[in-house]
Amino acid sequence: MPVREFAVDPENRMARVDLAKSAAQCSKRDWQFLTAHYVDGYTSDEIAKRMDLNAVTVRVRISRAKSKLRCFLTVGSYSGREPVVVA
Repeated sequence: MPVREFAVDPENRMARVDLAKSAAQCSKRDWQFLTAHYVDGYTSDEIAKRMDLNAVTVRVRISRAKSKLRCFLTVGSYSGREPVVVA
């Protein structure tokens, strides 16, 4: 399911809340990479050009940001931060 459809589906309310809490735990830079790629649909090459970075660097940062976000959502804690409460 595309991100935009997932975001507007009322059945995904708790998932959106969990994602919002987890997103708050991400650094601003990580969130920029994730939203540019997955929400706005930019490729790593396009993001690299806009941010004056190497495309490989962008792909690595997206991968690391996804790993952090995945950890927040599954474990509830990353690097000793407060866990995300999953209802």
